Amino acid sequence: MTVSSPALHRAVTWRVRLDSGSATAEDRRALAEWLARDETHRAAWAQVGALLCEPIAQLEAAEEKRSGSRATSLRALTHARPSRRRLTSGLLTVAVLGGAGAWLVDRQSPLGTLLADCRTGTGQTRRQRLFDNSELVLGARSAADVRRQDGLAHLHLLRGQVSLNSPLHGSQDWEVHARHGKLRISAGHCFAQQTDRLTRFGLLSGAARIVSAAGATAELSAGQSASIDVAGRVRIDPDARLRAAWIDGLVDAYNEPLADVVEALRPYSTAVIRLDPSVSEIRVTAVLPLAEPEKALRSLAETIPISLRRFGPWVLAIGHA
Repeated sequence: MTVSSPALHRAVTWRVRLDSGSATAEDRRALAEWLARDETHRAAWAQVGALLCEPIAQLEAAEEKRSGSRATSLRALTHARPSRRRLTSGLLTVAVLGGAGAWLVDRQSPLGTLLADCRTGTGQTRRQRLFDNSELVLGARSAADVRRQDGLAHLHLLRGQVSLNSPLHGSQDWEVHARHGKLRISAGHCFAQQTDRLTRFGLLSGAARIVSAAGATAELSAGQSASIDVAGRVRIDPDARLRAAWIDGLVDAYNEPLADVVEALRPYSTAVIRLDPSVSEIRVTAVLPLAEPEKALRSLAETIPISLRRFGPWVLAIGHA
């Protein structure tokens, strides 16, 4: 079914109102009436719900463990008789308003890193001088802890990406720890990026040694990067300067899959960016600004066969043109 833009915008407005935590019983009745009024309204509500299903589903699972009464409400709605379920299929999120509200807050500032020594929110970067005059730079939605222990300075990357520029005559070596390994440097400029499946260390100046969580070692020279996968395998590439473009607020892509470019832009967007798998492998060569993700993607849409659709303030969907 083709859903009109006004219906989609209205569905997003309803979703945000319900997720805000301030919705009243009258709001819920009005939504039920709006859903019952037209089949396109129900289709729009379902479409918006599908776009948000992954993060909301995770929060629903956590909320069900925490709150027996809300879990009971959710099960009651799920097992309603068919005619009632058609009317209230979009209202399942009403039972998890607290969790959905937390998701909206997390879009601005990750809730899982509130206690980190250094952290950033969505679209933010942070530069900070450390105790030995090293400069630390955090990318958006990133977090790190800094420690001095056993004669070494330790930087633990908890999330996202970090750059460390250590002075030539620093008082001690640095170890940069990430999910899949660590890097040791005496003086120079290095960076680290991590996801669930990969850690990447890069070296812009100086010399460094990396050790994977599996015990594999490698030496890095200026201009090189090393990626470490979940199995501990290490791969050396001569692309550190391209990979470090985020420090200057850019994505510098050379024949990269669109999925990687979108992944780099996501921490800078308060909207959830949904990428259709059918376009994820389109190759991209471009230099794009991180500070304006939607503008960057719309400029890409002029050169590669993709289309962008906005669903209110919270969802940006990328599909085939």
